[in-house]
Amino acid sequence: MSGVKNKDCKCPFCEGELEEQFVPFCKTCNIPVKRCSKCGAVIPSEANNCPECGQS
Repeated sequence: MSGVKNKDCKCPFCEGELEEQFVPFCKTCNIPVKRCSKCGAVIPSEANNCPECGQS
């Protein structure tokens, strides 16, 4: 993921802080999260498109 930007990360479900840049799940609510390969935004695991840039 060379185009991923380093952003402050919050869980899209509980707003808990994601401590590491590429964690596969939120340590607060244990729901899986993923990052957009284009802009690096944290998106819900069931999302088909990035809410920040629209990348699918």
